[in-house]
Parts: sequence; structure tokens; C-alpha cells
Amino acid sequence: MMSYADSGPTLFVALVLGVIVCPPRNCTVAQTASPADRGIKLDGVTPEAAIRTFYNALARGDARSAFRLLVTPAEMAEWTEIQANMSVSFQRLGTASVFQFGDDGKLLQVSVPAEIALRKLDTIKPIQDGDTAEWRINPKVPMKMKRVHGHWRLDLYSSFKTRAHLRQINAVHRRVAAYVGRIATEIADGKFESVADVREEFKRQREAMNNDFAK
Repeated sequence: MMSYADSGPTLFVALVLGVIVCPPRNCTVAQTASPADRGIKLDGVTPEAAIRTFYNALARGDARSAFRLLVTPAEMAEWTEIQANMSVSFQRLGTASVFQFGDDGKLLQVSVPAEIALRKLDTIKPIQDGDTAEWRINPKVPMKMKRVHGHWRLDLYSSFKTRAHLRQINAVHRRVAAYVGRIATEIADGKFESVADVREEFKRQREAMNNDFAK
């Protein structure tokens, strides 16, 4: 898995929305165990606890709680809000799809990046070196961490190549969050007659995004 910072303009669309457009057979919905079930203390006393707390917050759409786990929250405020909104949009999509289409709707339930990161943390642990640490979720661009006033914080901002790169990622994911949320509302309102119709809409959105960001 690549880190968020290393994602290209359409990587998220290809990996996540591609699953919706062309879902695999025998699709199963990935479930992320709750922090309490994992026995992990929810704070920044260890690098792993900080990472888990951060991504659990994003997965449940809680940007405010995620902010406090960052070294530079001001620079990453927009990114964090967008990621939290995207999680909520996909959760709404899954809920509306199952309510409207029953078991077939489960094909539209997918894991968002925060949930994928949490599963990676089960097998890839952060490596601590004094007051710094690295989480090599992407060996080429490991996530850096710092201990600040006794608490571990994620230095996500340093993972982005440039400010322009961060703005580009934000633009892509903001658009994804918006139209996934819109499609979720339209499903709940009965606009689509089948899962196939929803897939076609996602296909149109993906193609439009690819074209727009290729300009």
C-alpha cells in the first residue's frame, strides 16, 4: 500500500472506486476492529497508539480528534478534514446501498484509506529511535513521527513532496468525498434502480475526474 502522500492524482479513484465499478467475485466487506477490541490505549504514549488513534479518528469522520495527533496541524488541517469527510461519505454510501439493494448493496461497501492503514498497522509496526520514529507503510516514503512534550505525533506534512503536491491530493479527495456523498444521497432517495446503475455512475465520475486532472 502506498501512503496518502505518495498517491498520484487518480490512484485513490483507481483503487477504491475501481472496486465499485468492477467488484471482485465473492466480495467481502473488510471490518476494522474497534480500538478497545485491540487493547490499544487511545493516546500518543507510543508511536503505534498515536497512529492507531489518528486513523481511527479519520475512519469515523472525527477530524478534530485527528488534529491533535499531528506535528503540524495547521498545514494539514484541510487534508485532515477532507479525509474525515471522505470516510463519512463512503460510510453513507455503504449504509444507503445495503438499505436500498439488500445483499447486492454490499458490493458498494469498500474500505477507505484510513481503514486500510489500520489493517497495515497490524503487520507493519513503527520503528522507534529515541524521540523520533518511522512507520514504513511505504518503504520509499516512510511516515515520520516525533515525540512532542512526551506524546507521539505524526509528521504527515513532511511526506508530501511540495505544497503543490498536497493541494493536488486535496483537490482529488475533496471531489471524491463530494460526489460519493451525493451518490449516497441519491441512492437513499431511490434514484438508482440497481447496483449496476450505481456502478455506471461511478464509472462516469471516474472518467470525468481522470480527464479533468489530466489537463
